[in-house]
Amino acid sequence: MSKKIKTQSVSSAQSREEVVQKIGEIGVLEREILRLKASMNDQISEIKAACDKKVSELQTQINILSSSCQTWCEANRAQLTDNNRVKYADFSTGVVKWRFNSPSVSISQKHSAEVIDRLLSDSRYKRFVREKLEINRELILQYPEMFNNGQIDGIRISSGKESFVIEPIFEKVGAQA
Repeated sequence: MSKKIKTQSVSSAQSREEVVQKIGEIGVLEREILRLKASMNDQISEIKAACDKKVSELQTQINILSSSCQTWCEANRAQLTDNNRVKYADFSTGVVKWRFNSPSVSISQKHSAEVIDRLLSDSRYKRFVREKLEINRELILQYPEMFNNGQIDGIRISSGKESFVIEPIFEKVGAQA
């Protein structure tokens, strides 16, 4: 059983003067929204700055404590890990672990074109270059006659939809109405 949604009845403007008045009211309301959002953003900025300062101080303390624990644990690693048989040590308040990061490949942005050229020049290394194929939507829109009658299944060009927009004119965000 679906719920019925009640809609508010709205009377339409009856004259040009009424439309001018209503657009003016829209402008006043939009300026008020902008003022409220600006005020909210100012408050958020103040709260965020205060929080960031506290978080930074706490993170500094965490880094100092972590460094101290790591120094002691590294010095006593053999004892803590049963002569390196395990890669962690349990304490009553937590666990310390020694982990290797996953291997990764890095390619300098300055040299990426040279690297690709070298890989492509040797048949043994061509498989290490990936080619990405993608549809050029902008080019399709430049030649709509080639696609608008369903010549290619899966490609459909939809025309833009008309929308009604009201843009009230107002001077500045901070100006009073």
